Amino acid sequence: MVFILKTDDPVNVLAAPNQPDPETADQSVYGITEIQAYTMNKKLNLSKYLNKKVILQGTLMAAISGHHYTKILMEVKQIDR
Repeated sequence: MVFILKTDDPVNVLAAPNQPDPETADQSVYGITEIQAYTMNKKLNLSKYLNKKVILQGTLMAAISGHHYTKILMEVKQIDR
């Protein structure tokens, strides 16, 4: 199952400056309205928040493989309602 966060408004995700390897460096992405969300924390159950408004805290990264369904992904560290 893939979890997609739909934002209320478009957001911009800016790449960190001075990344050492330009070939694998994240690029800035503008006007994002969907972010693939996942967590490595087994205590966080993303499925219980389906179709609910939430505030997520975590780390963003650019999609790099065919298993990434949006341009930006978030490793979720915390969920608030």
